[in-house]
Parts: sequence; structure tokens; C-alpha cells
Amino acid sequence: EQDDYTEEINAHYQLPEGSPDWCGHKNAQEIINEYLFRDVSENYSISKLLGVVEFKGGSYGAADIDITVTGNQGHGQHYGTVYFTEDASDVWIHVEMYEGIGMEVHFVDGEKVEEIKFGEQ
Repeated sequence: EQDDYTEEINAHYQLPEGSPDWCGHKNAQEIINEYLFRDVSENYSISKLLGVVEFKGGSYGAADIDITVTGNQGHGQHYGTVYFTEDASDVWIHVEMYEGIGMEVHFVDGEKVEEIKFGEQ
């Protein structure tokens, strides 16, 4: 059992084979900390490193994220993906609040340039 748990933890931090180091956990975590506005009722964690992926016509480092929200309405679990360039000058955050309902937020050079809601809200 311990070996399975250790493998699961290691998979959390491992990049897909052949991925550049800049797609790693440290950079992904820094981007999440900078671009997802944290408050005490939300807890973010990286669930999986995806390496380099194609998104919106470009190549980005990517990481799947879990977001736990606790508030007056109770406890909720949301999911998303953060996409980022090597120098973090181009960042997309895709979050689903419920299946098929959520938003994408685009940052260029640290400034929010676009917010796209999808699904019925």
C-alpha cells in the first residue's frame, strides 16, 4: 500500500517524459500563486503536470489543478488547467465550476486581457 501511495505522490510531481524543465511543478505552482487570486476559503493544488500541450493555437506548459472552495454554501470541488509560456508572459487559466460551466481567463505580461465564460451561468 505504501508503495502505491508513494508512486501516486511521485506522479504528482513528475513531468511526462521528454518535457522541458520549465513545465515543472515549481513554475506551475508560482503561476498558480500569482494568477489565481487566493483567499482563505479556496485551496489550490496541482493534480497532474501535462508537459507541453497545444492550446488556442500555441504551445504551452500545462498543469491540471484542483480547487477546493469552502464557504457559507458548504464545500465544493472545481477543476481546471493552467497553461503558461516559459517566461510566463502568456497565461491561460481554465476553470470548470460545474461540468461544462466555467471560465477561461487570459493574462499577457501580467495583465488580464480576456475573460471568457462558457456554459449556462
